[in-house]
Amino acid sequence: MLSNEPDDLTDRYRLFNAAHPVRSVAISVGGEIQQWSWIECGNGDRAVLLLPGFMGEVNTNFLYTLALEDQFRVLSVAYPPSVMTVDSLCDGIIALLEHIQVSRASVVGGSYSGYLAQVLVRRHPECVNCLVLTHTGLPAEKYARMANTFLVLARLLPARLIRWLMQVSRHFFFPRTSHSASFWKNHFSEVIRKQSRESMLNRFRIMRDFHRNYDLRAEDLSGWTGSLLIMEMVRDGFTSSAERAAMRRVYPGARIHTFPDTNHFDSVDRPEEQITVIKEFLTQFR
Repeated sequence: MLSNEPDDLTDRYRLFNAAHPVRSVAISVGGEIQQWSWIECGNGDRAVLLLPGFMGEVNTNFLYTLALEDQFRVLSVAYPPSVMTVDSLCDGIIALLEHIQVSRASVVGGSYSGYLAQVLVRRHPECVNCLVLTHTGLPAEKYARMANTFLVLARLLPARLIRWLMQVSRHFFFPRTSHSASFWKNHFSEVIRKQSRESMLNRFRIMRDFHRNYDLRAEDLSGWTGSLLIMEMVRDGFTSSAERAAMRRVYPGARIHTFPDTNHFDSVDRPEEQITVIKEFLTQFR
């Protein structure tokens, strides 16, 4: 049972970090050295790869990891700060899986990481046996322009001011005054504090790359035999009904689960129902 009581959530995070050490390795990917960090736990014979969102933090998925580790071998990764393109990041993910001797994994990607997961299954279909995409969408030029605007500002402004603006944005992402929201604001405050200028710029470069340089189509996966779950959020302010419909057209064979009263950041702040749906899907998949 997941709980968002203040002491419980804070204590669970502290205990999680103590019991789940972060590992690191430098891997050569296409002649580029990428510094990967990851958490590995669980005893199952099936691997589940949890991809983080925009901030790329390895332990932000800790509630998902705790919920899945009793049945699966769970891998949660952090994105290397030096990587600038989607292809390079996806190839790095596969290189890391090879390093830890995982040939195939069930991949969970939401929002920003949902973009990456869609490319990963196309670029390396043999390594993905099933896929969960949640509160995410397809490439769109408007998001490429948005990422480019942020890139221009991030190059012009001092790093200290960029971090301050990101700190302010936490209150937009977590507007509730709950104990859980307070915990996550504090969590992301620390995550933002640790970000380098390079990592912030490159996250936006990857976002721009996806939305400007990719055209995802249904026929891309004609030879892929895995299972796919799409989780939609009706109150997601970042993904419109038209964008959700486009996802259904590109993935006509997907299982669809719609959350009628869930918004984008409930995946972090109120994840219980989403974790239940993901766990049921992964358990049923064979």
